[in-house]
Amino acid sequence: MKSDQDTTAGLRTDWDRLQAYAAQDDESAFAEIVVSHLDLVYSTALRRLNGDVQGAKDVAQQVFCDLARTGSSLPEGSVIAGWLYRHASFLAANAQRGDRRRQLREHQALAMHDLLTNESSLWPRVAPVLDEALASLSATDRDLVVLRFLEGKTLKEVGHSAGLSEDAARMRVNRSLDKLRDLLTQHGIQTTSAALAAVLPVHALTTAPLGFSELVIGTALGTATTTVSTLGTVTNVIKIMASTKLKLTVATILLAGVAIPVVIQSRHLRQLDQENRSLRAQIEQQANTANQAVSVSQGTRDDADVRELVRLRAEVAQLRSAAQVPRSVPTPKVVLRPAPRANQPPADRIFGHDLFDGLLLSEEHVTAVKTMKQAAMDLRLVLSRTKLPEGTAPALSDPGAETGQDWKKLTQMPDEQWDRLEVLVPNIATFAKLEADDPGAIVARAKDGFQTPDGRWVRVYARADGSVVNLIHDTKDDVLTPTYGP
Repeated sequence: MKSDQDTTAGLRTDWDRLQAYAAQDDESAFAEIVVSHLDLVYSTALRRLNGDVQGAKDVAQQVFCDLARTGSSLPEGSVIAGWLYRHASFLAANAQRGDRRRQLREHQALAMHDLLTNESSLWPRVAPVLDEALASLSATDRDLVVLRFLEGKTLKEVGHSAGLSEDAARMRVNRSLDKLRDLLTQHGIQTTSAALAAVLPVHALTTAPLGFSELVIGTALGTATTTVSTLGTVTNVIKIMASTKLKLTVATILLAGVAIPVVIQSRHLRQLDQENRSLRAQIEQQANTANQAVSVSQGTRDDADVRELVRLRAEVAQLRSAAQVPRSVPTPKVVLRPAPRANQPPADRIFGHDLFDGLLLSEEHVTAVKTMKQAAMDLRLVLSRTKLPEGTAPALSDPGAETGQDWKKLTQMPDEQWDRLEVLVPNIATFAKLEADDPGAIVARAKDGFQTPDGRWVRVYARADGSVVNLIHDTKDDVLTPTYGP
């Protein structure tokens, strides 16, 4: 092999050949450089790539392409062989790192796919012992697991509730999930933290029946209101009737008829009407007794006693009228989204839309969340199985080659699942860039929205990191449409 510094008469150096190609477009001169140094470049790449023949060929081609493009800018007298060796080593190292990242993404995506495929077999084993395992955690760890995986809060929301930053919340949640996994292992359940993170949000939270929240609110507030008002009535009655022995007798009857139902009412509201009827019967009986006493004593008692009995009859009539007032349970006004108080931080927003942080609205809403989660995992699986060259731009050579219907072929989604969603990224290269630079970017959305009790609409979106998010819109047709052009 001839040296770059060879000045033998009649022979050109590599530097001369490179200058001839750069200045005169002499392709034969560049071909001589390739023939002279191809073995060096190929063997260097093959050695650095641990015998990967195809990878070594790709690196060798890229080295000489870079030389043809940038060779004119090399310093005068540069040793071309040395430059080719250094550049081949650099590109081979980059290719190795790219392969490692691709293999890692593929491993993670395959693991998540296996978890979603086998979650139906894991959950029946976890469910019977989950609450016992949660009870064995410390209060802090249990709160973090409940917020993140049982209520579906974001890491930012978990950190806000626990007084932590988002990064600190992520680390604490991961440690708490590892502790839960260790407790489940003690019950004979062998699993991973990633498997629990995939199974718990889908299966551990069951949507309450529609309208049940309003019933619970009305019952709870009605019980508290009735208890306070009834106890206040009893107190007033005792104060009014505290002057004579006969009043003590009536007070005892009223306490027996009113205080006891108050205690029972907190447990069995449906017995309230029966207790009221019993109370009214007792008051009627006592009023008849008082009337008879007045009739018997008209001729024997003095005027003071008569006046006292007449006043007593009036008081009994008032008590009877008070007891006949129905104790209806007040229906509270349900405020689904209270206005923020002064100095209260604003709710989390994504692209100008509020996050929906309530319970899922229907079975169809639950199905939409599962569908979007599966779609996000399928898109990540496609990315892990696609080898992209280093430095690929956010668009492929043909921007329309992998959009629309081709996403369905790449992900192999069934028709029923595909018809429920829309993929927003134009191609695999764009998805790869979003996954690396902006994992929270929106990549797909559900076609249908779900109406909230206050008249707004919730739509499910999938992110590049595989998570899903529910956003609130003002109308049914309002959607979030990010632009990821080629």
